[in-house]
Amino acid sequence: MYSYEPAALAVRMEELKDIVDIHVIVEGNLTFRGNPRTPTRPSGDKVRSFVIDLPAGADVNPWHRETLQRNASAQIARDTFGRSNFLIVADADEIPHPEAIEAAASTGRGKLRTDYREWYANWRAPNEWQLYHQPMLVKASVLDRGHTAQSIRESSGATTPVGPVGWHLSTLGGASLAAEKLASFSHSEYDLDEWKEQEAVLSRIESRTDILERFTLEETENLPLCIYKFPELIKSSTTNNQETV
Repeated sequence: MYSYEPAALAVRMEELKDIVDIHVIVEGNLTFRGNPRTPTRPSGDKVRSFVIDLPAGADVNPWHRETLQRNASAQIARDTFGRSNFLIVADADEIPHPEAIEAAASTGRGKLRTDYREWYANWRAPNEWQLYHQPMLVKASVLDRGHTAQSIRESSGATTPVGPVGWHLSTLGGASLAAEKLASFSHSEYDLDEWKEQEAVLSRIESRTDILERFTLEETENLPLCIYKFPELIKSSTTNNQETV
């Protein structure tokens, strides 16, 4: 499921190039908030892009649109590439560790735990703020038994993770993309100028604060192996955090 994560998607494609055969990327014609959006249709040798129509109208719950798009991503992958293949049910900015994918595939199912980051790949949320729902690897045939991508994702909380921890690279790309996310994602309560105003967003970045001001981010050296190809996504550990390496 893809909406507004171009930098994270680029890292995902590079980090998983030797273990994932096809990235099925599903976009909506609307944001989760119901506003028109122009699909970006990412491309590449291992990419298949699809655009679906989401229901319009102010009375449609943004979380309903998100669920429809998530479910469509798995359904399209199954219908296009077959029921015998593995699916990784994940958002585009969730990058499972390659070794975890391998471990889950060896047993046929598994939770692919990721570590939540914001602003830069090496700024992580404290442990108590790590997200409950995580990517899952399953056989595509589970969708024939009434499961959906959303139900699979919801089951992840009670599933034991396998392999090393991957990376959830959220809110990369600076203040303007962060404001776009706030105007687009399912949390309609944050679609307000006080949250989206550029100086306020920049202040959060400079102070290494979460986009919703819930916590201070910690520095970490646990990074995707390919991150050296994306130096703009790493913030140096200088005192003032002003320089990129």
